[in-house]
Amino acid sequence: MAEERKKIFLKNLFFYEDDYNNPSVIIDGQVKNAIYTKDADLQKVLEPSEMEIVKMARKLKNMKKDIDAKQEEFDVSGDVQLGQQIAELKVSYENMLTEYINKISETMKQYEKPAQQTTLAQMPEQPPEKSKPFTTGKGAITSIARMYNIPDELANLYFMTIDGQLYIKHPGLVYMASKIGYQAIQVESSYDEKTKTWTAKAMVFPKISIEQIKELASIPEEFRKQAWEYLTKPVIAYATANEWNVKNSKMHVFLKEMAETRAINRALRLFTGYGGTSYEELPDSDIEEQ
Repeated sequence: MAEERKKIFLKNLFFYEDDYNNPSVIIDGQVKNAIYTKDADLQKVLEPSEMEIVKMARKLKNMKKDIDAKQEEFDVSGDVQLGQQIAELKVSYENMLTEYINKISETMKQYEKPAQQTTLAQMPEQPPEKSKPFTTGKGAITSIARMYNIPDELANLYFMTIDGQLYIKHPGLVYMASKIGYQAIQVESSYDEKTKTWTAKAMVFPKISIEQIKELASIPEEFRKQAWEYLTKPVIAYATANEWNVKNSKMHVFLKEMAETRAINRALRLFTGYGGTSYEELPDSDIEEQ
């Protein structure tokens, strides 16, 4: 017998633990996806704060459809401006997804039952365990991986959670950048003996297609150089690594590599429009030994 999916309840609205993007509700004894249920029916059973969550979920769903549609168009045309639009949309999606998760967390706390008052004599030696706030988990990793068309079996390779917070990993950023198309990644690093700090500069160069080169040939010669510089301009980012911002002492022999990986990740985040922080940029992170 298949294991029943765990539900996370607010008041009347609930989520399956592995899919918080689709809020559900029980109406007339039937479980329904709130996104596709009429407002008139929802308002009979949901609180205003729960209705707000449903509306945010609908907007996220529509944004995802818009991103997917533009991505399909970009895969065919390779249009640079369209690629920038997609990157901006993805940033907006990530920001709204964060707001959505925070809203769920706030609403969950709103409907938590207050603790019963007790006298000092009735107080137990150990305080009762507090209910856990809403945090991202395995379902969050799967959901965001699907947004970027990453197979479920590779989701944990590209994303991870720490204390309920979602982080992308270096392979995930490389994968996303490859979908947009990049020509090369160059890194320059230097060491400051005084501060004992490695500083790295990473440059991600966009991939230029044959179609774009042909289009350049049709541009008047006086504008051709300017257009070429625009198309080939790299995305640049910087990062540092030292014994103070790399807390894992085992990684102190790899500070140069840490600085370079952080710089590359930041450049890739700018290149892809990913709004979250990457795991390798965290003070407690590590990298595979080179």
